[in-house]
Amino acid sequence: MNDELIESVKGKFLLAMPGLPDPNFSQTVTCMCEHNESGALGFIVNKV
Repeated sequence: MNDELIESVKGKFLLAMPGLPDPNFSQTVTCMCEHNESGALGFIVNKV
């Protein structure tokens, strides 16, 4: 595993890049609830 320090995105919003081809994440805003060495959890806040 990489020993490089990675900044947590917990409590931040992730914006999908324009042109993202994945229909699950295209044009989404995701609120990140957890992000640590065990994994990540976020909720898409702008899709029904």
